[in-house]
Amino acid sequence: MRTATARSESLREGGAVALTVAVPFTRAWAVTPFFDALEASGVPVGTAALLCYVDSDDAALADAVRVRALAGAWRSVWLHVSGWHPPGEYKNATGRRKRHCAMRLGMRGLLPKTGALLMTEDDAIWPVGGYALLDATYSAGGCDFASGWQVNRWGNVRPPGVWLIEEGPPRRMAAMLPGSADVEYADAVGLYAMRTTCEAYRSLDFRMWDNTLGQDVSVTYEATRRGMKSAVDWRVGLGHLTERTTIPPRAAAPFEREADMRTIMTPSGPFWVFDEKKEREDVDRNGRYRTKQRIVDPVTGAIVVGKGVDIKLEEAVEYARRGMLSDPVVNVHIRSASVPAGLETKPVTDVETQPLPAHERPALALLDDVETQDVAVETPEDGPPYVCRTCGKPYKTRKGRDAHEAAKHGSERGR
Repeated sequence: MRTATARSESLREGGAVALTVAVPFTRAWAVTPFFDALEASGVPVGTAALLCYVDSDDAALADAVRVRALAGAWRSVWLHVSGWHPPGEYKNATGRRKRHCAMRLGMRGLLPKTGALLMTEDDAIWPVGGYALLDATYSAGGCDFASGWQVNRWGNVRPPGVWLIEEGPPRRMAAMLPGSADVEYADAVGLYAMRTTCEAYRSLDFRMWDNTLGQDVSVTYEATRRGMKSAVDWRVGLGHLTERTTIPPRAAAPFEREADMRTIMTPSGPFWVFDEKKEREDVDRNGRYRTKQRIVDPVTGAIVVGKGVDIKLEEAVEYARRGMLSDPVVNVHIRSASVPAGLETKPVTDVETQPLPAHERPALALLDDVETQDVAVETPEDGPPYVCRTCGKPYKTRKGRDAHEAAKHGSERGR
């Protein structure tokens, strides 16, 4: 693969624009179908600026985006290449979300200070005339964010990426479904089809987010709690592009779940905060703790402590402070305990809402260590894949995994 270094380029400058369209690109196979659909959606290409943020070091991807963007009649075209290795598509959901937050922070620094904004993504397949409908909904007033909708592409259930959230306890999130109304308010939306303004987008706090909800849902929900309004236009259903097919909006299915443990991330590293809803029995700090997940070194990806291993509770608390472990039984002790020397989390300062200086734009080193190493992923026991609990090798069936463990690690697991 030819590698591309970090850089920002002004490919075309046409003067004042009525709209800025901002798109992150991470997939070469998405470039052509994405542009074909976007340009047929009613976006005013001739009076709009296009910001392409290529979050990759893949020179072929950057070249494909450049050629396709310049082939359109966009008034202005700006290209930014992060120069980072492409984010893992399937390996590590949390690592991918951290990368996406760094990308969103970087894009915020490249946007104009003011003006109309369409935020979309390279796997969003717009319906013909979809943008014109969404723009009319936003222009009618009554919301800060007007969103189209598409269904989830992960797993077997396809909920729309539009959410109602009940704080509880326990906190629950439920996907909204199309009804009789064309437009409805939502508690949280995604960033794949968002008509808003540059000012409103800058107000979204990507520094801290809730991994139980996901970064896009978390930041738009936080904005809703601050008094901003998000609306979904059910007439604007987008296809969700994958490498093999496009998942249509008609695949939408109901989905809800509890989301009570709050996992908060910042660009300086992960830490977990337990939101205590009720009185809990205290735990002897000198006692023992049995791990419910593998504890993995965040840098090397090496397994430090296996699943189901008894360790001192004090050790578990230190692992939780480092962001290597999350369990309410352990997290509750973090709040009152002092942090050992060398383990302090860097303070999060207010992010300046002005564009980044030009010399800082190419690097955007907010998370420069994200995904430089493969990180082992904890796999639920209801798999598949079923991962060996000693060496991490994946198997399609639990029977295969168990046979491997008995043959290769029988003596080790027996100790």
